[in-house]
Amino acid sequence: MAATRPIRRGPSLRARARPWGLTLLGAILLAPVVAPFVWMLSSSLKPLEEIFSLPFTLWPHPFVWTNYTQPFQLDDFGRYFLNSALVATATTLGNVVLDTLAAYAIAKFVFPGRRLYFAFILATMTLPLQVIVVPLFLTVKALGWLDSYAALIVPGLMSGFGVFLMHQFLQDIPDEILNAARVDGASEPRILLRIVVPLVRPALLTLGIFSFVASWDSFLWPLLTITSSSLKTLPLGIAGFENNYTTQYGQLMAVSVLGMMPMLVIFLSMQRQFLRGLMLGGIKE
Repeated sequence: MAATRPIRRGPSLRARARPWGLTLLGAILLAPVVAPFVWMLSSSLKPLEEIFSLPFTLWPHPFVWTNYTQPFQLDDFGRYFLNSALVATATTLGNVVLDTLAAYAIAKFVFPGRRLYFAFILATMTLPLQVIVVPLFLTVKALGWLDSYAALIVPGLMSGFGVFLMHQFLQDIPDEILNAARVDGASEPRILLRIVVPLVRPALLTLGIFSFVASWDSFLWPLLTITSSSLKTLPLGIAGFENNYTTQYGQLMAVSVLGMMPMLVIFLSMQRQFLRGLMLGGIKE
């Protein structure tokens, strides 16, 4: 008598439909987030009269590529991009270096007032910029930094959030590893650069992305401290692109698309490390 083989059943209809259902649900939830960016990209390639015409058309007819070139001819947007890149890069480097040093000292050294000092740093995270903007402005004015790169860069070189983020990661590094390196004669800078930094690289990249985006999008502080056109950042340039008579919304949308591209490129190029840093931070006890 021939041996009977069990009948292999394929995945049920419900199991096959589940991925499609999740994809559809994700698309529905994502649509309100993506729609404004799609509209901005579409409007950046349309003539002015077509942007607000009804019914709305997603595909421009005709394509107006000059929307991406005329703003640079009418205004100094190249300078605005350069200023934003300079300020954001300097602020990001400052946060990555100084926040890491402060967090390393608090997490790995014992000194009087360590917990109180860390509590004060955490307290700064509860204060929005609007609360401290007046004393910060008076301090910058007293130092003679108004309308200069120093006013844009120096106040943002450190952040309470950056110190807190790096402190949480540095706490998980075993002290035995650092003590063993000290016994072998390694100096503190060498321990920090050769041992600590490679272990917290995902956190450093995460902090760098957050700092760059925050500086690139900053509007209130440059608005208060900068008056010269040559020192304006991109958000100030975009805000000043509108006038009292006719606003070229196609060109305005084109500049906004260009302003979004650096952050998009940075996130996509470092997406894996960024998500890894967020996941490691989320599973800490």
